[in-house]
Amino acid sequence: MLRQKNNKIEIIWGIRHLYEVQEYLIQFCLTGRLQAKSKEMKEIISKITNQAGEDFNNRIADWFEKDSKLIVCRQVKKIGEIKIEEQKGKPLGDIDVLVADPKKLQ
Repeated sequence: MLRQKNNKIEIIWGIRHLYEVQEYLIQFCLTGRLQAKSKEMKEIISKITNQAGEDFNNRIADWFEKDSKLIVCRQVKKIGEIKIEEQKGKPLGDIDVLVADPKKLQ
């Protein structure tokens, strides 16, 4: 932080600035504004973004699971024997959270 005092510019720094910049740097990395070049930094950013996505999916699933009438499945790769594929042998990935209302299935 800069301040002017007696016609001089002073730089003020405190430990709280370290905590403030921590969140800023994390967001800087996660939003893609900082392009990682090293393998280690790419791995860290990947780990953080994957965890954030997993946390979000879990919050959504947890919210739906509050309704005991609903069926909630996480990271669904197939439904019964049917794989989630674009075409045979070419998977699309998984459904992060699948919610079904048994009343609507009949």
